[in-house]
Amino acid sequence: MLQGALVGLLVALCALHVAWRLLLPAAWRRRVALTLLRWRWPPAIASRLERRSRVDPAGACAGCDHRPAVPTTAQAIRIVRRARR
Repeated sequence: MLQGALVGLLVALCALHVAWRLLLPAAWRRRVALTLLRWRWPPAIASRLERRSRVDPAGACAGCDHRPAVPTTAQAIRIVRRARR
């Protein structure tokens, strides 16, 4: 009984995560975050919701949530040939 309830809860949370991250457009996510911000939340959750509710200056792209800390530099391409027998 308890195991079935936990599995059901886990599946529901996974479905919610997929819907939030992959299926919802960025405008809808902002609207949901703004709606949730009206309630009282712990500071950690409130700061995440506040970040999600802001419009991204890069055109509201729904891609990566953060930029890499270290800028990547171009590396030389090394071609490795397979040894013949």
